[in-house]
Amino acid sequence: MLLSFVLLLLCSAGYLSAIQLPQPGNQANVATGTTNIMITATVTTSPTACTWSGTGLTATQFYSSAFGRCQTVIPTATRSITCTNVPGGFSTSLTYLTAMTSNTNVSLTCDSAVVYSLLMVVKECSSPTPNNVPVNPSSGVYNTQANFQCSHGSTLFYVNGTTGNNATKCLATAEWENENIVQCWSAPTATLIGNNTICAGNIATFQCTASGGVPSLDRVEIYFNNQNQTLVGNTWTSNPLSSSNKGDIVECRAINSYTAMQEYTNLGRDSKTLIVHYQATNPKFETKFTDLLINSSSDYLLRSDETLTMKCSADGNPAVTCTWSCYPTNCGSLPNACEINNVKVTGFTTITCTVGNGVCGGGTTSITQHITVVPVTRTPNVLVDGVPSTASSITRNKTESLSLACAIQNQNEMNTKIAWKKDGFVRSIGSLYIPSVASSDDGLYVCETSDAFGNFSTSVSLTVLYPAEKFQIINGLGTLCEWGTKGPQYCNITFLLNPATHSAILKKNGLIADNDMEYKPQSTIIQNYVFMKNQPTQNDTGSYTLTVTSSTFTPVIFSFTVLVSNPIVVPKDNTATIVGAVLGSIIAILLIIITFLVVKLYRNKKPETSHPRSEGNTNTAADDYVELNQPTNRSHTSQPVVRSQQSTNYENLKDNVNVTRDEQGYVDMQGVGPSVVTTPNDGYEVFIRRNNENTVGNQQNESQYEHVA
Repeated sequence: MLLSFVLLLLCSAGYLSAIQLPQPGNQANVATGTTNIMITATVTTSPTACTWSGTGLTATQFYSSAFGRCQTVIPTATRSITCTNVPGGFSTSLTYLTAMTSNTNVSLTCDSAVVYSLLMVVKECSSPTPNNVPVNPSSGVYNTQANFQCSHGSTLFYVNGTTGNNATKCLATAEWENENIVQCWSAPTATLIGNNTICAGNIATFQCTASGGVPSLDRVEIYFNNQNQTLVGNTWTSNPLSSSNKGDIVECRAINSYTAMQEYTNLGRDSKTLIVHYQATNPKFETKFTDLLINSSSDYLLRSDETLTMKCSADGNPAVTCTWSCYPTNCGSLPNACEINNVKVTGFTTITCTVGNGVCGGGTTSITQHITVVPVTRTPNVLVDGVPSTASSITRNKTESLSLACAIQNQNEMNTKIAWKKDGFVRSIGSLYIPSVASSDDGLYVCETSDAFGNFSTSVSLTVLYPAEKFQIINGLGTLCEWGTKGPQYCNITFLLNPATHSAILKKNGLIADNDMEYKPQSTIIQNYVFMKNQPTQNDTGSYTLTVTSSTFTPVIFSFTVLVSNPIVVPKDNTATIVGAVLGSIIAILLIIITFLVVKLYRNKKPETSHPRSEGNTNTAADDYVELNQPTNRSHTSQPVVRSQQSTNYENLKDNVNVTRDEQGYVDMQGVGPSVVTTPNDGYEVFIRRNNENTVGNQQNESQYEHVA
């Protein structure tokens, strides 16, 4: 009984390949160049003798029952034969040791009967495979290395649906390795049918069809913006479309086993992009702004030395066309394009851009822009007390109020910064208000403006008119002039006033006083009045008033005191007298210091009586009197005593009124080393101290009088 099965063993080069007999149809393919082809067979009978024979092979006996069944056959250069006894029969093989180059017939004969026969068809491995998979190279001899190569649009797959290595080689059986388990899959061809150009508000209809593909087609689908849509058959109808659907995608997908896999879903597709037409809407300007072209809240501001570059656009499909116009001034020749460049604009102009595209029954629409041309040079305008003024100077009386404001063209649109300066320093931001003008406010005021289009300024001069003020005795102490009896002696009195035109009257005790120097008013605001005596006497000692009268203000009275002292004469030949005078002076100084300390202690214990300053007093000298009653038995210096004139009337310089008072004498203290004047006064002395705070540079001179009894 013969075994009817086929066993095909494929080995690498250098190893045997075996063909087990019998073969279907008694035929087997063998790759050209295959060596060591082994043909095997098993016989399950007990023949007397068996031989192998075939093309190029004479009958060779390898089995004989008379000689112990299987016999040993000596191999040749081209073939070898083996035989192995098995229970109930034997197994035998015939091996062709040389490369196969042509077809070969082989027969196994027992007892003159052919048991097996085989036709070995020798050929090259060729392309395509039985599954129609191309191989490159397309043919080859045994063990040729090659690759499966699917045509464009298809992919190599194994029969289990996976992809793998596309390398192969030619086997001894004249087959490509794995050729029976690979195939090329291809995507079906999808076609999307429908009009993709639609006016906004209309609907779109599309159909999806497919053809071809391996494996066969399963279904078709339509996607809109990547969303699977519901089909009627293979047709989809959209909702009404709008301008926002411009550029949306409609896609037809053909699905089979191949394109259904995630990595191949991009195959078998056809798509169209929607072109949604709509009329022009929402026109707008796009302007190239520079430092000389700014966009304010209401319009464009363009400096006159700058040109205009702007673009007009609108929502619309297809793209809109543009036309330009200017009113009331002419902007020159403007192109029929949506962008204009370097246009020269003059004055105040309204520029209009009209746009349209003529589709879907639409017309045109327009947009306007106001443009104000600002001069390169601008001069700020001044407002004095809220009234426009072109005057270069203004005048104010002292204590009057003053308001200065400054305005410049287009300041609100450009957020112009405005500052007022005097003497190079900022006095105010915006407007300037002085509630009470002082003489120190006199000067030049400059309004400076700053914005995107430049810095500009204008100025106005302020002249402050004021009565005589800031009196000062240059060569005295406070309001006191001390003279000797040797002339000439003078009091140099300075003061300020504006206007400079004035007259001055000097009085003593209410009577016109003699002045040995003629007074000549200066033409400037600084005046210098000199009271001079060529030969002073004790009669020149006393209280004086200088009344200054201007053409604008009420008279101003300045009070001062002149004290004439006799010099101390020391006999040249009396040394003791000189020593006594010196010692007396030292003792007098010590007494004055003690007296000052007593006064100070007394004032600390007893409240002082202050006389408020009258606001109407324009005197600048400040005197504060303190009366101190002391016993008269105090010793004094031996300095000459100057008798003051008895007077019950004197001018109260502080309150500018006449006061009646008994005055018996006083002590005038001027720092260290004062002159002391005494008279009998019922056992007491009147002590007068003067405090002076009077300088020309002070903004405000204060006079303060203190009276201590």
